[in-house]
Amino acid sequence: MAIVVPAVLPDRLTQALARRQSAGRRTGGTGRDLLLAASLILIPTALSLVVPALAVWPKAWTISTAAPLNDFVTFVNQRFYDPLEAMRTFALLYLMNPIRDLMQALPWPVPITAVAGAGWWLGGLRAALTVTLLALFIVLTGYWSAAIGSLYLTLLSLLVSLAIGFPFGIWAASKPKVQQAVQILLDTLQTLPTLVYLLPAVMLFRNGDFSALIAIVSYAVAPAVRYGIDGMLHVPSDRIEAAAMSGCTRWQTFRYVRLPGALPTLLLGVNQTVMMALSMLVIAALVGTRELGQEVFTALSQGLTGPGIVAGLCVTCLALIIDTLLKDAAARATQRDGDPHA
Repeated sequence: MAIVVPAVLPDRLTQALARRQSAGRRTGGTGRDLLLAASLILIPTALSLVVPALAVWPKAWTISTAAPLNDFVTFVNQRFYDPLEAMRTFALLYLMNPIRDLMQALPWPVPITAVAGAGWWLGGLRAALTVTLLALFIVLTGYWSAAIGSLYLTLLSLLVSLAIGFPFGIWAASKPKVQQAVQILLDTLQTLPTLVYLLPAVMLFRNGDFSALIAIVSYAVAPAVRYGIDGMLHVPSDRIEAAAMSGCTRWQTFRYVRLPGALPTLLLGVNQTVMMALSMLVIAALVGTRELGQEVFTALSQGLTGPGIVAGLCVTCLALIIDTLLKDAAARATQRDGDPHA
């Protein structure tokens, strides 16, 4: 909690400043405002010279949530260990490990050809050459197997994040009273330090790929929710009115009007979700994953600058490949359905 509060406060202040600027209000403040601000600084400072508690908070007055949280985790582990372990084992044995092994078994030309074909179809020759060269860089550096490990975790995290985030965001977009609370929650989640997401996963599921998946999804679901809301809210109203005048049902309006209209924005949401997942992936190496994040972490712990930089560049290549494909897909959707809202 001590890390969370300093992260949230600047976020709230900058958002308030942005809202004032967008509303055309002055951000400078009057003389009375400056006098009030100076008083709020000088008066407590002067009083702290007389009252020691205003200078250094007494330890006897501190309140900590550590003990209740520890008790809660202990309670969950004692009462729900078997179902949690069954969930973890099932996911690893029947979902995560088979997908990882299948992707690792593919010869490297197969994924590169698929990526090049996707680049050609979405963005033409330039996109195909770009993604192919980026993928070949990973092969030539010897980190292909680790990159596949990163890709498998990223794709799984992406699917789970979108399966949770987009439906929830679409639902929240239809509930104006819910949107403000959801936005506050999303702002808070996106200001939390990344290490905070690892703690609950490790405490409940121990080290391993499943804990990494939980942490990555927890971190990456926020942009999926946010873009789900923005996509639905910024579908042109004339299209919705035309659908209503044509007698479309709510499902038909969603399927044939709202969803295609929101598609460019949703694709940008997919892009941002992937970027968040990749950024969290390196941190997830702390729980024992076997991918590029682990290579970076190992190089860092051993003081090996060169391998660490190369592994980091491979993460960048993965991010650029996905970013290129998704941006080209968003551009195609924009040509057909209109501009995205970001």
